Amino acid sequence: MKMFYRKAMATAVISGLCLFASGNPALAAEDSRSQPENALNPAASDPVRDTAGSVQAGGKSANIASSGEASFSPCLLNLKNYRLSDAIAEECLREAETSEASPELLYTVGIWYINGEHDLFVNIAPDERKARHFLYNAAKKGYRDAREAYVITQMNRKANDGVDTKSVAENFLKEMAADTADDGYLRYVTTLKAVHRLKKEDADRVKAMADNDDFKAAFVYADILQSSTGSMKSQADVNKAMKEAEHYYNRVLMHYRDRQDEEARSYVARVYWNLIAYYVKLSQIDQYHEQSQKAVISYLEILAKMGDLIAASNLAVSLHVGDWGVHDDDAAYAWTTWVRKCAPGSIYSQGLKRVSRDLTLKVPVEEMDRRRAKAGEYTRDAICLEKNLPVRPGDMPEGLSAPAEGAGVSDNSPESAGGK
Repeated sequence: MKMFYRKAMATAVISGLCLFASGNPALAAEDSRSQPENALNPAASDPVRDTAGSVQAGGKSANIASSGEASFSPCLLNLKNYRLSDAIAEECLREAETSEASPELLYTVGIWYINGEHDLFVNIAPDERKARHFLYNAAKKGYRDAREAYVITQMNRKANDGVDTKSVAENFLKEMAADTADDGYLRYVTTLKAVHRLKKEDADRVKAMADNDDFKAAFVYADILQSSTGSMKSQADVNKAMKEAEHYYNRVLMHYRDRQDEEARSYVARVYWNLIAYYVKLSQIDQYHEQSQKAVISYLEILAKMGDLIAASNLAVSLHVGDWGVHDDDAAYAWTTWVRKCAPGSIYSQGLKRVSRDLTLKVPVEEMDRRRAKAGEYTRDAICLEKNLPVRPGDMPEGLSAPAEGAGVSDNSPESAGGK
């Protein structure tokens, strides 16, 4: 299996923005549109990266990339009220090309083009040139998330199309250095880290902030420590750095443990995804493998119960395949069914079709009855944060039908039918 684990943003090059796009599903994964069949793989070559992400935003449209207050243009109103479709996407693109386009819309469209946007009713191919165009225009209108995304994507890009965008990115980086807002310096530091320009004095300043009970800085510093392990040759040095990183991660968890707001969910999720990345890498070292297996499964379950669909999908696949030393088809069935009921018709539910078939086809009826009866035990405390938006009337592609609100796997479907 290919590795499927979470990064800070829609792609590795915009990982630095994870702190400030809290609750932003468009920026939550390496590619949140990837098929969830690709479970975490302990054999991956270098899984320690910027893996921080956020859980799906409760009560927000998953189509809107911005984490800020929406300026409800006609397009953004559609994105708030309806599921993204090709027709709505085309309307958004037309609106984004006008001089009146809001920076939030420009940023949203730019994010669509980072990795592409694929769902049941829309297919937007990745396009670096278009992403650059819309992110730049949003940044020029003062949108801070777009400014950082532009800097990171353009400074890290390898393709040379004859357009000198790095000089523009340098100017935006200077603006970020002069940003005096409360989170301005942390934005600047995470961006420096993402473009491999972080200096020791910046890391030291973040540490001082963290030690002064700045919990956002504590996360940033822990993430800096974890990233530094990628260049370490000594396992003893790696262990020392990660022990310190876990100290700061735990401070973040303790700070947010009793809060249920979006910021708390986002930071807690980012901590657990970073720890998962560490244990994925650690699993390559035999003497730590058992510890890593337990940690990965445990953290995936915590995230899944928080409503993280990527974690729940990974957990279902991992439990079915037994990648992490735990093979439990009852639990795999429970989480597969939960994902498909929580987010019917989404890329997550579509991606689990094969696992669902494996867990149901050619299974004796009495076994399926037992499995269904037991399923709720595993997912009892899980919170479904997905908001299943309706399809706008008239936008349904020919030959397709929209999943009903809250609909899951039909008892008459091949995925749920037991048989001798």
